[in-house]
Amino acid sequence: MAQGTTPIHITGRLVADIDLRKTQSGIPVAGFRVCTQPRVFDKTTNQWGDGDPSFWPCNLWRAKAEAAAQQLHKGQLVMIEGTVAQRSWEDNEGNKRSQMEITVENIGPAILPPKQGGGGQQAGPSGTNAQGGYGQPAQDAWNQAPQSGFDGAQEPPF
Repeated sequence: MAQGTTPIHITGRLVADIDLRKTQSGIPVAGFRVCTQPRVFDKTTNQWGDGDPSFWPCNLWRAKAEAAAQQLHKGQLVMIEGTVAQRSWEDNEGNKRSQMEITVENIGPAILPPKQGGGGQQAGPSGTNAQGGYGQPAQDAWNQAPQSGFDGAQEPPF
């Protein structure tokens, strides 16, 4: 990051598909907005809920802009690393305007754990249901003792 800039890291959802454009000199630039919304605890109801959303305008440049426009889509949860700065301008009526804007250095999809209880079922490696009989999870081969060979109770064979 450039010296004198304010670093920022956010995780949020893309508000719309990424708008890929090119500058007059042919440099690709992607413009998009990311919505962040904190979870807040309501002491009166003793439950968690959604806080007020924030919408962050973002710019991403060059090859990363092209890759992001191809791979990321509206509604997708993304993680962003970049710098934030206030951009000021004068509109058509002569009013002074400003907004906070993120110049993105890195962006990628955020990985979420599977939802517990009630969500769809995860597909197994062959695209089949990863459930055993009677609604029980299938046995995980990596979580079982070996059937033969080194069992860990003796010295390794080398």
